[in-house]
Amino acid sequence: MLKIGGLPLAHPYTFYVHFIMKRIALRFTFCVSGILMSLMLWAQQAVLDSARLSMRSNPQSAARQLVIAMDWARAEANESQLLDALILQGELLMRIGQYDESKLKLDTALQLAQQRKDTSGIGQIYGHFGGIAFFQSQFDQAVAYLLQAISVSQDEDFIARTNNNLGSIFERIGDNDKALFYFTQALQLHQAANRLQLAASTLGNIGVILLNQGETDEAIIHFRESVRYAQRAGDTLALSIRWQNLGNTFVAKERYDSAAYYLGRALEASVAIKDTFGMSSILNSRAQLYSLQSKFELAITDLSLSFNIASRIGDTTDMMNAQRSLSSAYAKKQNFEFAYAALMEYNDLLSQLSAREQNQKLYELEAQYQNISKEKKLQEQEFILQREARESASLRKITLLVFLVALLSSWMLFSRWRYERKLTEESQRTHQEKLIRLEEEQKRMAAQSMMAGEEAERTRLARELHDSLGSMLSSIKLSLGQDNTAELVDRANVELRRIAHNLVPEALDRFGLMAAIEDICDEWKAHSSVDIIFQHYNLDESQLTGPQKLTIFSITQELVNNAIKHASPSEILIQIMGYTEGLHATIEDNGQGFSIDPEDEYHGNGIGLQNVRSRIAFWGGTMEIDSQEGKGSTIAINFPFSRKNGLTNSI
Repeated sequence: MLKIGGLPLAHPYTFYVHFIMKRIALRFTFCVSGILMSLMLWAQQAVLDSARLSMRSNPQSAARQLVIAMDWARAEANESQLLDALILQGELLMRIGQYDESKLKLDTALQLAQQRKDTSGIGQIYGHFGGIAFFQSQFDQAVAYLLQAISVSQDEDFIARTNNNLGSIFERIGDNDKALFYFTQALQLHQAANRLQLAASTLGNIGVILLNQGETDEAIIHFRESVRYAQRAGDTLALSIRWQNLGNTFVAKERYDSAAYYLGRALEASVAIKDTFGMSSILNSRAQLYSLQSKFELAITDLSLSFNIASRIGDTTDMMNAQRSLSSAYAKKQNFEFAYAALMEYNDLLSQLSAREQNQKLYELEAQYQNISKEKKLQEQEFILQREARESASLRKITLLVFLVALLSSWMLFSRWRYERKLTEESQRTHQEKLIRLEEEQKRMAAQSMMAGEEAERTRLARELHDSLGSMLSSIKLSLGQDNTAELVDRANVELRRIAHNLVPEALDRFGLMAAIEDICDEWKAHSSVDIIFQHYNLDESQLTGPQKLTIFSITQELVNNAIKHASPSEILIQIMGYTEGLHATIEDNGQGFSIDPEDEYHGNGIGLQNVRSRIAFWGGTMEIDSQEGKGSTIAINFPFSRKNGLTNSI
């Protein structure tokens, strides 16, 4: 070792080693500090999320969690989380009926949100003010707050839900026009964001209003559209409700077979999810149908089941409805003893309900007193929790040290994680390539189906020209110079015009798709005994190209011809409804129906149905078939406006 003046001199490399070690330690400290800060923010947000989830099931636990969250937010000077905690406290107080205290919290939150220019927070606060006014039956004030919430918020999900709440308020006060307007606004936003369950619910709300206004056909269209959304969302409860709506609507239209079908499906869905409230209501509705059909024994059976279910769940309203209907059914059967007994049971229930309402008022007064006592206890608990929060500060420091140890351990697993991530990315890349190949194969199959359809059409045209027009021309040739030559020429001319009309209808080019379908419906009615009903609603044909119109026309023509030829129906209903992105068509008959193989990906083994499905898929559309033997068939088609065809996409 070198020495200067008797003192040892450090090796030259020692300086560089110390420098590098200091840099590593400094960077490690910054990294750990950032991670700890992120963990603290995550923990604070977790407390808020937990309070939000437990607000309905355990309000006291939610109140304690919100106190902790507010202490952390004040200690960290985190205004964003402090605002969230204040809004949640206001919502919690509103839910437990402490409206004045809720307003105080929300006023404080509103001042903070306005200082931060947080439009989302301001919108939520006005929405809660509207909820308080609604619970206090101040409907005009509730509407004003909700409209103000929509005007300041930029969150489309919040705006859609608020529009739905406005529709419910106007429905409550009997203003169906305004309710319909706000429900429609909510529906458009739900559809644009593909929120299937909310769209299904809003469509059902619109259907109920239309039904109350006597517009049963429009109500049926919306109920069926609601069913389609609920099926895509897998919402069995919504399906049960909408099928019951359809059943009640068909009862009003005196189409009892359809009513029985939909009420049966509604009951099956309610039983599957053990929805006792729904079972009681649906059984009551089906009993009304049986009474209208003079099937009083079946009506009495359903009403007895409805009463038993309502008794188990304590639903006095359904119990009263069941007994009142039982009295009427027994009276129509001339069983006046049982009719009188049911009527007396109904009167007893009515008396109990009146007494219960009086007891409820007393209970509400007692609850107000209890709420005041609870508020005092909550204040005492808040003081205790604040003290515990201060005492737990040291515990949090220990927790941070534990996080440090865990962090150091995680570095040892980092290389292993990177290796597994590479394997996962490779697997995902292989899967994506398989999906691309599958999509290309589907496009190729769609193109082949289109070409097969064109080839079949050419074959049919050649056969008609040979068998029909060709034979007529041969007859003309043999009868030249005879008296019936002119008649044969006229018949050949008519046959030629028929063949040309089947290829491209004149009405389609001159008057549009709807007129062409109405024209062919008139021809079907004239040449068959089937009652064909055609309804269309809100379709802008300018969104469709000429080939798309021809495809829709030919598919409709083929499906109706198939129904007339194979199903032997007495009635066929064709419905076409336009919406923002395309059209929805339904072709329903009451014929023989057919069984569907669930293992068949096309849900129908016929080549004709497969070709129809391929022609629809060629334009980006879908087709669904619902049929049972002896119960008719329903074919639903969704056809987009702007989708390019499969061949264009594959180029």
